[in-house]
Amino acid sequence: MDNPIIIWPKNKKYRIFISVILLAFIVVTLTKAYHYVKDYGGCDLRTRVTGTRLLGTNQSPYFYFWKPGDNERYLAPGNKQGELANGNVVTPAAMASLYPIYNLPYKYVRWLWALLETGFAVASIVLLAKTAKTKNFYPVALVIAGLLCSDIFLAEIERGQMYLGYCFSFSFLYYLYQKKEKKYQVISGLLAALFIFFRPFAGIIIVPFLLAKEWDWLKGWMGGLALGFLLLVLPIQKYWWQYFDAMDKYKQMYFDKIPLQLTANNFSYPQVIEGMYNLTKVKGFNVYVLGTAVDFFNFIGVNPCIELLYGIFLILIVLLSYFFIKAHQKIKPEAPHLFLFAFGLYILAEIFSPSVRAGYNGIQWLFPLLLLTLNTVVSRLQLLLLIFCFMLFHNFPIAFSKYMQAGEFLLLAIIFKSCCNKKPLYPV
Repeated sequence: MDNPIIIWPKNKKYRIFISVILLAFIVVTLTKAYHYVKDYGGCDLRTRVTGTRLLGTNQSPYFYFWKPGDNERYLAPGNKQGELANGNVVTPAAMASLYPIYNLPYKYVRWLWALLETGFAVASIVLLAKTAKTKNFYPVALVIAGLLCSDIFLAEIERGQMYLGYCFSFSFLYYLYQKKEKKYQVISGLLAALFIFFRPFAGIIIVPFLLAKEWDWLKGWMGGLALGFLLLVLPIQKYWWQYFDAMDKYKQMYFDKIPLQLTANNFSYPQVIEGMYNLTKVKGFNVYVLGTAVDFFNFIGVNPCIELLYGIFLILIVLLSYFFIKAHQKIKPEAPHLFLFAFGLYILAEIFSPSVRAGYNGIQWLFPLLLLTLNTVVSRLQLLLLIFCFMLFHNFPIAFSKYMQAGEFLLLAIIFKSCCNKKPLYPV
């Protein structure tokens, strides 16, 4: 029998040695991140900032393209002239909430956002560490080094992306919920509903709470949904219609694969934009695009319709829900069970959406992997399997290129197996 082990080095010298190595990796990574923020313009952040600044103007944040004579505050060099939409994919709620920051000069926005994203990573670790039920020192060090010291993290920072913010959202929702007090569970549900208006895929996380009949959380969720409509939809509803129109255009570009007639620029962008010389510079990383269900169908020579994708996704939800209910007929699911299941469904929703998944999307895995390693008595077999899957996925220190997606699938299997486990995740 493969007996559980608590993976905490008893020898103080070993703990210090591993901690020093981990700290050295973190210092090197943060040094790289500093130079990438200084030397590169953050193309995704720039697109999001310029789109947000268009709120309240007579231009659409989703369909505007800069032309000579326009204010350079609205110029995003990464936007391809002639495409169906300009590349801004964030929701109107996200834009409205971040407008005060994004309205600052861009050189300040660039640094503020890098600091904020780094803060989200640190806060996620701290929040989850406060909930730890085990002392799995080695696996936790592996997760932190493997994700936060890899190109996945560096690409997130250099591009100015938001996925560490989503990771923090999951961590904060879990931190509140596991307190087991009614008021905190209600607040967790309320914030989970508000999360939908910033990341629509997050709507799927209601499923495990419905299955477990977590009424306090669900009451908060319903209240948050109503509050979100009142505060984040009704006052800016015209932008929501534009957002859905833009999402349909992206579906046409990436899913329906309609041929695009890009309009060649008959003008040159200014060399200096908002006092910065690097807004056209983009850093290359050893991070590969994560696949979607469309890619897998195309690989076997099938061009799926959107109804087929959603149908398969629904069947998967039903099957996974059946195993989840069956596993917890006698033992009520614990907080880690619920949130691991919620995150697994969230990733499946991304996979079955008609959109592109960039490699830096993988930084979100910081949440479930830390949750799992901090709240599970790990067996030797489970640890070896986790290390194997994680190495395929995170491309650090060795790049496995196309096997990154295989690593994510195996990690999903581990997550679903853990949350459908009939036994408690940790000793009572």
